[in-house]
Amino acid sequence: MRTPLFWGEPELTFLRRFFDGVDKAVTDEMQAGRALLEESLTFVLARLLDGESTFQKILDYPLGTLNVDLDRCGSGSQVKVELETNEHKKSFESAVSHADLGIILRREHSVFGPALTKAVIVQSKKLYQAKDKYRLSSAYEGFDIAQFKALKEIASTLDWDGVCYFLYNPRLDAFAEDDAKLLRAMESRIAPQLAWGGFPFRHPEMEHFMHKYLYRFPISGIAPVSQLASPERALENRQKLLALKPGLRVMGISSIAQLVESKSSVKRSFRLDECYRYAMSDHWWGNSGAIPFLPLSSFLVDLFIGCSKGSENEKIIRIAEGKPPEPDPSPEDPTPGLAVRHTLRITVRNTLPEMDISFQH
Repeated sequence: MRTPLFWGEPELTFLRRFFDGVDKAVTDEMQAGRALLEESLTFVLARLLDGESTFQKILDYPLGTLNVDLDRCGSGSQVKVELETNEHKKSFESAVSHADLGIILRREHSVFGPALTKAVIVQSKKLYQAKDKYRLSSAYEGFDIAQFKALKEIASTLDWDGVCYFLYNPRLDAFAEDDAKLLRAMESRIAPQLAWGGFPFRHPEMEHFMHKYLYRFPISGIAPVSQLASPERALENRQKLLALKPGLRVMGISSIAQLVESKSSVKRSFRLDECYRYAMSDHWWGNSGAIPFLPLSSFLVDLFIGCSKGSENEKIIRIAEGKPPEPDPSPEDPTPGLAVRHTLRITVRNTLPEMDISFQH
């Protein structure tokens, strides 16, 4: 097991706050009435995450403020995010990666553990309206069967944990009234509510342990509330969080396969209600690479602490970096030297002085 980078609060809460703010901004862009394609939304997402981008001014809690807060925690870590845009012809995506975005996480060496590099390649789809309204029956109509099969082949050959889908959804206020009520109830159900150590929600490390080793409980993305918080305060916090849902969600390629595959065929699309039924079921328990409709912040925080998400497979890392999976292709190989349109490099930098600490028994 990889040693988690952050052992607890408040670091995880600061990280969630940043990624939830990014999620809200990209969801606002989706709901602004513009007919943005999935590719455009993914580029907006990447720019919002990029610490050097002017898009940081859009965020109420930008990356610079996150790093100030992390520095105050004394954990010796800061986050640096860089966006690279890899220019290549449209045909190249179908030839190599079938992906919009590659995410590379590098954890620098520190006194607490060795350096770590993980990657994930991402294909994105957005929810489309049904009869001028978003509904539970709304579908991700941009789903492409050939693209899915190619991504599944990459995952099955290299690493199931290295391929996922980002699903763009509007907030609850964009849904028809009855559907919004049902969504709120389902969100309340899939968010872990089992008390642990006096908290209304389980501590994130315990959630991670149960998710990774018992294959049962998804990480909630909901920060633990103080042990002294009243039920009314806990309800108020939950209502604020639910008002922003569904937002950007993440599903693993094996989870998508559960929704679209049958013994003899692959469906042309899948619906929002199917994603929720999957998350509330036991179909993903023990499923390699399963990510059961997690919010963006839950997925990225788990990627940060370096445990159950993302892949250390060198070929997955190369694809996510914008390179072909095999280094130094022959001159006869027509494959260009790029593999994804955009690459996000997220570096967790060690700010502690160098020390040689040995543990003796």
